Amino acid sequence: MANSQGQIQFGYINHNGYRYHFDETTGRMDRPPEYIGAVALGIDVSRWNGIIDWVQVKASGVKFAIIRAGYFASDENPLFNVDPNFLSNIIAAKQQGLMVGLYVYVYAYNEGLMNAGIASFHNSSQMQTLRNMGISLDLPVYLDVEDSFFYNNTGGDAGYAYRTSLLRNSMNTLRGYGYTSGFYTFYDWAVNRLNAQQLMNEGYSFWLARWPSDALAANPYYFGGWTNGHPNIWQFRSDGSVPGINGNVDMNYLYMV
Repeated sequence: MANSQGQIQFGYINHNGYRYHFDETTGRMDRPPEYIGAVALGIDVSRWNGIIDWVQVKASGVKFAIIRAGYFASDENPLFNVDPNFLSNIIAAKQQGLMVGLYVYVYAYNEGLMNAGIASFHNSSQMQTLRNMGISLDLPVYLDVEDSFFYNNTGGDAGYAYRTSLLRNSMNTLRGYGYTSGFYTFYDWAVNRLNAQQLMNEGYSFWLARWPSDALAANPYYFGGWTNGHPNIWQFRSDGSVPGINGNVDMNYLYMV
């Protein structure tokens, strides 16, 4: 496949929101095996990605973005701390017609802190601005649980059931405010540190982070060890490259929500 300069490209190529693999030995271009079952290619971004040119992102074929809203603290006031690029990112992404969801990084380790953080998030000036502008979310609000502080303060190795319950109750609280809710975590956490399978069975959206050496074996739609259903979004690499974003960016496939 030729790029805009007429140069032949080999290997992985993103085109119009789809990822292809061009094999120079056979001359064939096919969807790569890890793409099986996916409906769209997307990214997730935060302040750490700097100022983003969303026009270029859209033109590259990216179809959706999950944007960091901020984090839920454990001992700060307010308990929801907003990402400084949150509002500008979501407005610009929506202006380009991308599907948009949000994520909140979690330090809060009990229901009181989580509920207070969620209320602070919902009542923040940024969320009020979005509502006043008529901007709505296309994808869920995800609770990002991966931090060692959160793990240690939710029972450590003995906290499997407690973390599952805390996530369930917190996602229900988000639902009570009118949001579709879900959770994000890594494969090890999903299997060993909380019961992701049970939460999926109960209908919560699961965004899985797994950056494999064998992409096909890790495809949550095709393989992955899930006994009922599969994660709705798969973050399959953290070192992607997308026009309009300086440096590496997390890449994701959307299956269903």
